[in-house]
Amino acid sequence: MHGDLAFELTAFLFAPSDDEPSRRCERARQENHAHDAHAHDAHALERTSPAAIGEDDALFHALRAGDVAAFDTFVVAHLDALVGFAASLVDSIEAGEDIVQDVLTTLWQKRGALPQTGSPRAYVFAAVRHRALDARKHDRVQLRTRDRLAIELAGSVTPPPMPLASDSDLTQQGRVASVRAALATLPERQRTALFLRYVRSLKVAEIGTVLGVSTKAAEQLLIRAIRTLRTAAA
Repeated sequence: MHGDLAFELTAFLFAPSDDEPSRRCERARQENHAHDAHAHDAHALERTSPAAIGEDDALFHALRAGDVAAFDTFVVAHLDALVGFAASLVDSIEAGEDIVQDVLTTLWQKRGALPQTGSPRAYVFAAVRHRALDARKHDRVQLRTRDRLAIELAGSVTPPPMPLASDSDLTQQGRVASVRAALATLPERQRTALFLRYVRSLKVAEIGTVLGVSTKAAEQLLIRAIRTLRTAAA
């Protein structure tokens, strides 16, 4: 997770002052001090249109009814994002693929129990997150052993000489390294919220569904995480 997310967030945090993402982030930071700023922050206060809500409900209805074409379309549209999300939580593409396959298989087998309303995308991301966290708990010892081995192997290999980097490259590398280090210190929910927002482009309400919290709570997770990263990278 930390690789792609660190690059995305470095670009976001260090965007020029006249850049729209930078203005949105500044407004998000100010929300902690002025409650009424929430109403004007397009980044933090996204709302789902009635048409989109209708489409989501229709998709849930089609899935519950056993519409194979609707299921296949949904899988094709979201498979890569789901695998990437799962892999970011368990540090393994192969394990991520297995988790997503299990979740999608269970979803189809138990499609009659799907909710009637809400975001199908957020629903499946939430299921993948729960399955990945369970897998991570069970595989924690194996992951630690693998990480130690990777460190030992890395230390035994002499890297090839690297070309000299320009000052701007070194500055960017330093920023990415600072953001990556700060990401590692964030609580899992904050890291996941950032990943879903900036890498997978989920709406704030969908992030709340994935994490099992309200939209307002999801907003606050993003705001606190961005504030921590800004402080670390300053």
